Amino acid sequence: MTTKLRSASLVTRTLGGLLALALVAAAPGTSNAMGLEEYGPRVGFSIDPDQFTIGAFADWGELGKQTHLVTSGDLGFGDNIFSVLINGDVFYRFNTDKDFYPYAGGGIAIGYYDFDINYPAGYNGPRVDSSTTEVGLSLVGGVTKDLGGYKSGTLELRLGISDVPDVKITAQLGFF
Repeated sequence: MTTKLRSASLVTRTLGGLLALALVAAAPGTSNAMGLEEYGPRVGFSIDPDQFTIGAFADWGELGKQTHLVTSGDLGFGDNIFSVLINGDVFYRFNTDKDFYPYAGGGIAIGYYDFDINYPAGYNGPRVDSSTTEVGLSLVGGVTKDLGGYKSGTLELRLGISDVPDVKITAQLGFF
């Protein structure tokens, strides 16, 4: 099986898993408050690997008082690596009387990394499998500001624990 076929298979399985999570969250009897509350695009950068990232997020609503289930996915480019990172997080939104709110939380991250191995010109030896899938944990904190007109802006800091990017800073635009 080629690396491209493995990549497509992993992306398909990951998207299928996110769809299943979405269906469970939206299913009747899950919680009256559960349902897609906010969604939108995100951009940022990560350290180790050093990459530019683009992606999307979805806030599935309250699990409990001020506690939200949030999923996100990012594609990373740079550092001779292509990555796909999927996050499933639980955030606690701190109560404020302003039009912004800080949040903190964490969750699980699944990362697929495809390394670009540069073999010397004329190399005819064995080729090494240049991809891997890893699972890790993330600690997350950020602040969201209401931008009016059913939009919000968020700045987020993510610290990776084990086999996910060490640091990721992301800006996202939310629609609700």
